[in-house]
Amino acid sequence: MSRLVHELTRFDRPRLHEHFRRLSAEDRYLRFGLPRDDASLAEYVDGIDFGRDFVLGIGGPGFSLAAVAHVGLISRIAEVGLSVLPGFRRQNLASLALQRAARHASVRGAVQLWIHFLRENRAILAVARKCGMRIELQGAEGDAYLALSPVAQLTYAIDCYETQFATLARAWRVPFLGADRYFAHQPCVWTTVTPAPLFCTLSTNRIVGPTRGTRPRCQLPHCPP
Repeated sequence: MSRLVHELTRFDRPRLHEHFRRLSAEDRYLRFGLPRDDASLAEYVDGIDFGRDFVLGIGGPGFSLAAVAHVGLISRIAEVGLSVLPGFRRQNLASLALQRAARHASVRGAVQLWIHFLRENRAILAVARKCGMRIELQGAEGDAYLALSPVAQLTYAIDCYETQFATLARAWRVPFLGADRYFAHQPCVWTTVTPAPLFCTLSTNRIVGPTRGTRPRCQLPHCPP
């Protein structure tokens, strides 16, 4: 499983739907602070504004998302919601996503990271402490705060590279996961999948190839021959 943290787009909504559906009733309660059925989760995912907020993911097997961080920007405060699927916990994924969220929020002008959580959510409490956040507990709820520092340009460039690399890595699994629907909306990506090359074409909304004995060529007019 890749541990690359990458930024998601609106075309990743199907992956987000699957991720949240796989959370148990207890996990959903701890993540959102109230019970959530499949219908309300679908409404939540469909309502994410990718132009205002940003969502980070860590890939799991196949085309799934093992961990997700949804960061909502409120003035100069970045509120974070974290979720990790049961089979991928205790692997530092939540910490990785939170650290990346802090850097990304800083680049977008936020000065503080904030997590609101239920006091019984010991997992998020441990993650917040591990990342050096200031914890305030009151009654059945709690808040964690982290003052954000400016991010070096090189650090942010590396984060952007991780997102691009994760996109390429997912392309390796295109023919097996119906990912052509996803890459039909992404920049053209060259990749090699054993035993022969595959390439994407936005014009036909499908994966083309391979053709033995010939070098495949992307159908997009702006791609090199």
